[in-house]
Amino acid sequence: MSGALALTWFQHRRTKELCAGWISTRGPRNELRGPLRYLVLGVRTLALLARRRPEVLLVQNPSLILAALGCGPRRI
Repeated sequence: MSGALALTWFQHRRTKELCAGWISTRGPRNELRGPLRYLVLGVRTLALLARRRPEVLLVQNPSLILAALGCGPRRI
């Protein structure tokens, strides 16, 4: 599924296992904490969405901020 993108801001075995068969899993580990973490990850997420423009976007919830960022720029 080349038009799909799965995003998570947390390292979870569950997400890796779900995506292992059909989505490549990669990306740097992020060890930031607090509000700075959300700012940095939010900017990186929006840049990735603008660059990839996936047809299907899977986001791990909870992360209400990530879910909002995944839905927000949909029209843009």
